[in-house]
Amino acid sequence: MSQLQRSASNRPHEGHAGWARRLSLTAVAVLVLLIGLAAPAWAHGEEGQQAFEKTATVTFYDVKFSTAELDIGQELTITGTMRVMESWPDHTLAAPELGFLSINQPGPVFFVTERWMSDTFTPQSVKIHKGATYKFKIVAKARIPGNYHIHPTFAVHDAGTLVGPGQWVTIADAGEFNVPIKLATGETVEMTTFGIGNVVAWTVIAFVIAAAYLVYWMRKGLLWRAFPVAEGRGASIISKGQVKVSVAIAVLALLVGVGSYAYAELTTGPKVPPQVARVEPAAAEVDALGKQLKVHVDSAVFQTGTGRLEFTLTVTNNSPQPVLLQKLQFGTYQAINRDVAAGSTAPDTGELVTVTPPGQIRPGETRTLTVDLDGAALAKHGLLPLNEAQIRVTGLVFFTDATGQTAISEVNELTTGILPKY
Repeated sequence: MSQLQRSASNRPHEGHAGWARRLSLTAVAVLVLLIGLAAPAWAHGEEGQQAFEKTATVTFYDVKFSTAELDIGQELTITGTMRVMESWPDHTLAAPELGFLSINQPGPVFFVTERWMSDTFTPQSVKIHKGATYKFKIVAKARIPGNYHIHPTFAVHDAGTLVGPGQWVTIADAGEFNVPIKLATGETVEMTTFGIGNVVAWTVIAFVIAAAYLVYWMRKGLLWRAFPVAEGRGASIISKGQVKVSVAIAVLALLVGVGSYAYAELTTGPKVPPQVARVEPAAAEVDALGKQLKVHVDSAVFQTGTGRLEFTLTVTNNSPQPVLLQKLQFGTYQAINRDVAAGSTAPDTGELVTVTPPGQIRPGETRTLTVDLDGAALAKHGLLPLNEAQIRVTGLVFFTDATGQTAISEVNELTTGILPKY
């Protein structure tokens, strides 16, 4: 026998288990590499919603944040008005009957302490209906330092969460976060630490049991079992001893679960089941000026060559005062009449647009107005649905008179299909 043959015969034989270990190590290495290369994601999830979801469902306006900078433990107040649109697409989404007011935030960086709709305290979901307008207020306590983009939101049952305009808010690394709550026993506890000991203890117990069971099965590797199965020897993989260990672990887990429940019953005080109270906030009354204006949308024509959206509407002013078109709003996008912005000391933020013909609409006058909108700006916000199943523009039109009264008219989607012009 040659030296080469003797060397080969003395080399230990590498069976299925060896190849399985190599494959497992390779898979783990690839997974670690992919995790290490992953970059943080920075995006606005609401931009992924279709245009009709952002414009024809719930529209937020006059939204104000009490501050842009605060310390831990200080409160941020968000106020504004939201309208459940009369043009709600109930042919696509379920009719709006139940909603919940909250905020959109990247994790629990704020703790919401108060929710108000139409001066009604609304800690839970509330009854709503199409065409209703509600003033709202959200109070949230700063919890984790950082710079965050915060939005008011309104989640509608069977329709999803609708997002209002947002603002960057900075929480400085100063101050202290606490939430004292008085229990039914009269005792005041700190909610940030209340019950943490029990949570940690039972989590550790469950983890130890699960880890022991996992180690028991993984001590010989995992992928090697695939080879006996492929060769028709699957019944030989699990022994009677392993079955007994599995049964013992299952019994132990059951005893721990029952024991934890019994422990909680014996050591905790009086209990009150979660309470459900479906209140119905009062919808705001239609403004006096709005009752005297008649607004009809004639057309919305998208100029494909210039990227402009030509919006035409006819307005009849039956009020005793001249009125002026102040702005249009589609979702969170605002188109401000440049004539109004020029004469205001604190104009609304948004895109300045030209309204033709300019000037006020006199009492008793009917006038056709054309608004030149930037289609690119609408498309940037996902509000120009040229490639969607519902090619429509839906939003609100705001008017104002010399006395400061404001009228809001809804642009009904049934009359505003976008007509591309080539």
